[in-house]
Amino acid sequence: MKLYLDTSGDDVILRLDETEYRWTAGRKMADGLLPFIEEKLAENGAKLQDIKEITFFPGPGSFTGLRIGATLVNTIGFGLGISIHTPDGKAHEQIVPEYGRPANLTVRGGRLIKENVPLSTLTTMRLGGAARYVFSVHNSSEVAAAYDFAREKKLPTLVMGGGSNLIGHDEGFDGVVILNEITGIRQDGDLLIGGAGEVLDDFIAESVRLGFADMALLSGIPGTLGGAMVQNSGAYGAEMVDVVEWVEVFEIATGKVLRLSKDELKLSYRRSVFNTEKRGEYYIIQVAVRERAEKLKPPFYLPLQRWFEEHGITDYTAEKAREGVLDIRNSKLPDPKMEASAGSFFKNIVVDKAEADRLVGMGLEAFPDKDEPSKFVVNSGALIEAAGLKGKELHGFQVSPKAALILINRSATSYADLMKAREEIRNQVFEKFGVRLEQEPEEIVNG
Repeated sequence: MKLYLDTSGDDVILRLDETEYRWTAGRKMADGLLPFIEEKLAENGAKLQDIKEITFFPGPGSFTGLRIGATLVNTIGFGLGISIHTPDGKAHEQIVPEYGRPANLTVRGGRLIKENVPLSTLTTMRLGGAARYVFSVHNSSEVAAAYDFAREKKLPTLVMGGGSNLIGHDEGFDGVVILNEITGIRQDGDLLIGGAGEVLDDFIAESVRLGFADMALLSGIPGTLGGAMVQNSGAYGAEMVDVVEWVEVFEIATGKVLRLSKDELKLSYRRSVFNTEKRGEYYIIQVAVRERAEKLKPPFYLPLQRWFEEHGITDYTAEKAREGVLDIRNSKLPDPKMEASAGSFFKNIVVDKAEADRLVGMGLEAFPDKDEPSKFVVNSGALIEAAGLKGKELHGFQVSPKAALILINRSATSYADLMKAREEIRNQVFEKFGVRLEQEPEEIVNG
């Protein structure tokens, strides 16, 4: 594939073979060039490595053009060994002294490592200072290289996927973020196998397209497939534990690729070995789920049951179940792409029967815990709503007026604002009901 880049006009013009694109943000934000190129390559089913030749025309006296040229030359040209030329015949060895090296990109073994990337751009709550390095990985070899890089720099690491269950702090992360971009979905008999960096809902959509209903109730949950395994994500009575067969991981200490069985994952409500006893020992590469059901069977959670009844549905196919779940979620939950949030902000509380009876006596509902039959689950959103907080704005955040378990970042830019809002919510719920809410998203901290 050939790439042509022209930065001489008001818009940056990018041409991939015969397809032309215009980049209107380019002149204001030159460092965004690389993600823009990667995005357009992906739309054409290609990657940076597929580019064989680049022609670059910076235009006379264009400072932005010079910065873009530096990015091209130093990262794509040197990093991947691609030939870069300008219309006047200069090769990239000649362009470098003239255009200089950008400060926010590092090249290592043909891979591009970004520096000083705001965590606010990597997490859906949109908070947090800069991560020192961000190393995107696409396979187990790159995972190994990322950990080698971190060891060489003597820096801690942070595994990240879609950033939907992570909260950044103002001081950022003085380490290496290893961004999971391991994608790909394939079917192997009744197993559906996906890269850990796959968007979870895309994986579910493929499952439903193949005619399986096993994962339909998980539709619309934000984040990646790997992240869903860490948290044992769930909704509407279904969890990842119900479908997972095995998880392939990179063992950080040994560099070996291992396959963990379902039993070895020790999955329970929002817990797995990845966020408890084996935290920091594995990097998830791919996940296999076993598909069995073509249709779902009642009983269903009440909102979904009502949706089925309202739409006259008695044949609970994968397609209808997914349609219903997405319809309900879209009516209640914010889209992280449009409104900054981290999904469910508080975990549901798990209590014994005596405590459940007390809360039911106060007008709440309690449901048997499928993991521990002697325990009961009380919805955190119901507690927050009953405490009179639904829709309330606190320190730049808003308790969602549609679903009280969601905290939306309306204007906050500081973790301190989040901390104040969180504690006000927890304190008011405790004062009214005598229970402590526990935050669900994990926090990115140094040390």
